[in-house]
Amino acid sequence: MGLISSIKRWNSIVFNLKRDRKKIDDNQGNIRRLAVNRFPNLVSAELDYKTRMAKREAKVYSQNGEDGILMYILDSIGIDSFSIMEIGIGNGSECNSRNLIENFGWNAWMVDGSVSNVNQANALYKNQIKAGNVNIQHSWVTKENIEDTIHKISVPKNVDILSIDIDGNDYWIWESINSILPRVVIIEYNASFGSERSVTIPYDPDFERFKKHKSGYYHGASLKALEKLGKQKGYSLICCDSTGSNAIFIRKELDNSKEVFDAHSSDTLYYPLKKRMETMSLKDQYNQIIHLKVINI
Repeated sequence: MGLISSIKRWNSIVFNLKRDRKKIDDNQGNIRRLAVNRFPNLVSAELDYKTRMAKREAKVYSQNGEDGILMYILDSIGIDSFSIMEIGIGNGSECNSRNLIENFGWNAWMVDGSVSNVNQANALYKNQIKAGNVNIQHSWVTKENIEDTIHKISVPKNVDILSIDIDGNDYWIWESINSILPRVVIIEYNASFGSERSVTIPYDPDFERFKKHKSGYYHGASLKALEKLGKQKGYSLICCDSTGSNAIFIRKELDNSKEVFDAHSSDTLYYPLKKRMETMSLKDQYNQIIHLKVINI
């Protein structure tokens, strides 16, 4: 049985109980024991934390291994509203919401700044939109309008997951979100800034990365900067996907779960961006953009 099939079978045990919250709580121990017995490659105690988290990765519809990581985390910390808000969905075919929508019946509020992307996503999710499970909104999100957008599309305060991937003002958008309290936040970081720098691009409501620099390496924030922002907002950084794309946080009060998530820092969890490393060293990536302005966090 393949890794993706194994993870989907394991997590379906949890998600298929979603109509009965008490049953989920009562069966957490049984679910964990089943996972250990049937899928030991995912939970080996001999692996270090970073490697063990990478073993949870699985791509169903996500860009990288985020699907598997998110399902594992939700098994550990529990689920509240069975809902996700995703900012920056592309055309909806490869994003963090799709697996949860199509395989587990979650509700989703999806936002993108491209009219073409939104039209394609509307076609892809037309049945779920008709059923009232999916809301897709065209919005070029800014610090000034993100809270209005959340209010306009009625995202619930207790949404389980907030996903942000807009290749630009990611730091500033998360900083500006205060009306919802997601259990999990998954946000893109810019690995080209390296593991030691705590920086973000200056806020620009019209930011487009390839217009700012032809390399596309100048965007977003470093992992360390996002770690600091997460702490300010009450979140712990628990892992990054192994391609060096996304950082994942959980609310600090949820740290007391089956997995010890909070004893790890950005210095430990950082990965360089795998795709960029295939053609250019990390030092050379940063040298491409070293002359451009950043804000120290």
